[in-house]
Amino acid sequence: MPTKAMHAHPSTAEVDLRPARQTMTDSPCCFLELSPNEFNAMKQALVAVFKHAQAVAEFHGFYKVVAVDTCQELEMLLAKEPTGTPVALVCADGEYSARVALRLAQQGRRPIHLSGGLLEWRRGGGSGGHG
Repeated sequence: MPTKAMHAHPSTAEVDLRPARQTMTDSPCCFLELSPNEFNAMKQALVAVFKHAQAVAEFHGFYKVVAVDTCQELEMLLAKEPTGTPVALVCADGEYSARVALRLAQQGRRPIHLSGGLLEWRRGGGSGGHG
């Protein structure tokens, strides 16, 4: 069984999705950060690939894979999914998807974040690196 790393992050009233660090307060919220191999085992998840539509095909075998450009676009898609559907987040290098994971965690979801993003996935840790 994969080892899941749980990361607690302080919450903020509003998450700034730009590259700068957020202003933090004391309330914890959590998301799972998984290695590519651990992430690959989460086949029941809806995978959201940010700003790299061409990478959607690399995540074959998951419940659903969508290409999105913004957190708001993802939130609209999630509103149509059954409650409790696991959502896994992927971006180029893991930075943007980590911030989105924080935002979703603040909304009460338990998102899954691919550590290192597409860069790590393609280095061979995920199915994208096997062929």
